[in-house]
Amino acid sequence: MKQIQWREARYSYEEKFKYSYGTLMIFILDSQVLKTTPWEKVQQDYLVLKRYDLGLEDLKRMNWTITYP
Repeated sequence: MKQIQWREARYSYEEKFKYSYGTLMIFILDSQVLKTTPWEKVQQDYLVLKRYDLGLEDLKRMNWTITYP
């Protein structure tokens, strides 16, 4: 299981979401696919392992931690 934590100190997360569309989209891709497949093909065939669409409240509830799978 891999965990990724989204952290950056320059601006608060609330500020980042205030100036965005309010949803963070995270795409999980297979690194081997990225090494062997042209990006156009990855996009065309939507070779995404998992997609997360998260709002500010979702991220707070998850303690800013996204676990895959």
